[in-house]
Amino acid sequence: MKGFLLALGLTGMVFAGGESIFNSKGCNACHKPDQDTPMAPSLKTIQGKYGGDVNAMIAYLKGQGSPKVWPEKAAIMNPQLDRLKGLSDSEFKALAEYILGK
Repeated sequence: MKGFLLALGLTGMVFAGGESIFNSKGCNACHKPDQDTPMAPSLKTIQGKYGGDVNAMIAYLKGQGSPKVWPEKAAIMNPQLDRLKGLSDSEFKALAEYILGK
């Protein structure tokens, strides 16, 4: 395993977990674990609306799907979704799984 991780480092491939992406992209500034704020729904609220549908969450995060939570405030999220451009498919999946509590 150590050799595999070293090989990843040497090739420049770096994979960030969902929580790390969530925090580094500033999602945690508005989205709290279990408390809605005036600006954003909580992770718990999001989880309830998406019902574990990782593919729908990924589509939304990529700007390709409709919001299932607070669609009237979705425009607030558009600049934030732009910050996610450049994530790999595996990073989008990790982020979606983290948001959905998987």
